[in-house]
Amino acid sequence: MEDPLIGAAAGGLFRFVSEKQAQAKLDHIARNYLRSKEQDSGVRLWIRGFAVTPEEEHEGYRGHFARITIAAIDGGRFALRAEKIPTALAKHPQKERPKERHPNHGHPILRSAETGKQYASITTARNALTVLHEEFPDVTIPGKDLLHVMVYNRKQPETPIEKTIVHIVPLENGKARLALKKPKAKKPKPKDKPEEGKFTAMLKQRSSKKKK
Repeated sequence: MEDPLIGAAAGGLFRFVSEKQAQAKLDHIARNYLRSKEQDSGVRLWIRGFAVTPEEEHEGYRGHFARITIAAIDGGRFALRAEKIPTALAKHPQKERPKERHPNHGHPILRSAETGKQYASITTARNALTVLHEEFPDVTIPGKDLLHVMVYNRKQPETPIEKTIVHIVPLENGKARLALKKPKAKKPKPKDKPEEGKFTAMLKQRSSKKKK
């Protein structure tokens, strides 16, 4: 709901003098935001912070699926309106999870990077990185279209925490995906050569004189 465009659409704030203008705005939302797999009339998508009651927030809801459609209003004008679609929490893309210090590779956003999932636009991919950073602020560092993350890997019990970079890859079709890469390892500093003792230096000097 903090996204200006989605907030205005979900809040019914847009006003259009023609249905064509309203449809153009609805099409823009469909092109630039990640939609639900199930689509019917209008545009169906999940909106963080949308219509969450205090009771639902306590249960772990962070948002709801919504159907955005065109509605005729007074004066022959048109608006966009969002209808809440009740859906079981288990089917929500974001929900309250047990608090952990580090994300693991099962986290939905990290998993989307590993599977090559396509986001509707670079904006939605950036939003995904923001969500991950806000969920784990102590173990992530944001950058330009990337996020440094300390990830927990249970398959490596001896060194379970690994450094990973999640970065955005723009695609030719206007969409984007997330990818993972390891940060470059720092080259070890060369060790200083031990200083020669006086006795060793004296032996070398005598050896040099004998050769002459």
